[in-house]
Amino acid sequence: MTEISASFSTGHTAYHHDIREGKLPKNVDPKLSRYNVTLVDRLQGRTVEQYTNERLQPVIDEYNRKQKRNDRKIKIPYSEWHRKYSKSKSRKTSAACPLVYEAVYQLGDHETLGKVWYDSDQKSMAMHSFFKREYQIFLEHLQKYYPHLEVVWAVIHMDEPNGTPHLHIAYQPIGEDYKQGLPVQVSLGRALSLDGIERVESRKEAEENGGYQLKRFYRKMEDFAKRRVLSKNVETILGNSVELKERIEGREHEEPQIYAYRIKKMEKELEYVSLWEELLAKRDLEQIQEQVTMSNCIVEDNDMTIVEQTTAINQNTAIIKNQEAAIENNSKTLNDQDEKIRSFWERLDHALKEIIPRWLNAYRELQKRLDHWFNEEQIIYRELIKKTDQPVIKARSAVKTINNFMTGERDTNSLELSNAIDMVEEATEEIEEIVGDYEP
Repeated sequence: MTEISASFSTGHTAYHHDIREGKLPKNVDPKLSRYNVTLVDRLQGRTVEQYTNERLQPVIDEYNRKQKRNDRKIKIPYSEWHRKYSKSKSRKTSAACPLVYEAVYQLGDHETLGKVWYDSDQKSMAMHSFFKREYQIFLEHLQKYYPHLEVVWAVIHMDEPNGTPHLHIAYQPIGEDYKQGLPVQVSLGRALSLDGIERVESRKEAEENGGYQLKRFYRKMEDFAKRRVLSKNVETILGNSVELKERIEGREHEEPQIYAYRIKKMEKELEYVSLWEELLAKRDLEQIQEQVTMSNCIVEDNDMTIVEQTTAINQNTAIIKNQEAAIENNSKTLNDQDEKIRSFWERLDHALKEIIPRWLNAYRELQKRLDHWFNEEQIIYRELIKKTDQPVIKARSAVKTINNFMTGERDTNSLELSNAIDMVEEATEEIEEIVGDYEP
């Protein structure tokens, strides 16, 4: 019986990375890139902005034809109009919604399906066909039941030896039936609503309905993926029966830098174990050599006194004890280093899973209060802005530090990262306390 997992998680939009253009990441084996499969590629070398402008220019032209006043006509490409007018309501930020979102679907993990593919000297075409077929079925399911999430590109990666073959899907959410402005716009919330996943307006509604829109969409797609795990196709390719392995809730697709760090940590641990065994073997060899030397000295020099022999033995014993103490100290140092690494990683994991989401929720709640008081009472609006300005700036700076560490854009040591996490948590508490005093 083999346990097989299935995951559908958020990815980072990176077209050139997905189709393997330009400099390849360190975790990619260029010799295996020929096995990658491009299922969809609507960009064909264009940028996302260029593709979107061509996709929605007919909508702009139709809109302009219906306008009687020239000043109401849209005279800029859609991507510029979107950046200027399409703001995110759910995230309460001044930034426009992305034009394209990316997700990653993975069937199995490295210890199961990954090794079957990567550890074979001659890549099995049956295994290649299996991944291509399963990921094609998954993509067709998404296109059939969520037609307003238009797939822009979809690529199967089979060239990362330390990972598992997986599918990158980049989709553009198309919202329709707008009463004001353009009738068709890029909007994740409207697209999901049109495809049957209704939007919720409060945290309470989200809890009652199983989460916000995007989370419910991911869960539906993951439920379909789990059904694929139990299909006969997986049993056939492995040659034995399978059962579903539940993955860790909230786990996202690991970026190459994080995965490389985890692998490097495991290799370091193995190196420490090897060093320990080498020290023990060396100690045993030295003890044997010293005993032989002592025996030879006794045989060759019959005039050596018992006192001299005892002194030599004591000296050798002291050397052995010093070596044992040194080995024990090295072991303690290795354990301390391992504990620091584990503690650091747990703290970072806690920040990503709890502190950052808590900060985002507090910030959304603050924006809701600001929207209300901006319309109702300008004095209270300005007072709320003044009180929350510093903690918001402080939290944004700290989140940027954490993001720099995760993306590898700038070297960040553990002390800086720890301070950043404390800063986000402290700013979040300040904002929550302030927002609580300004109930609409």
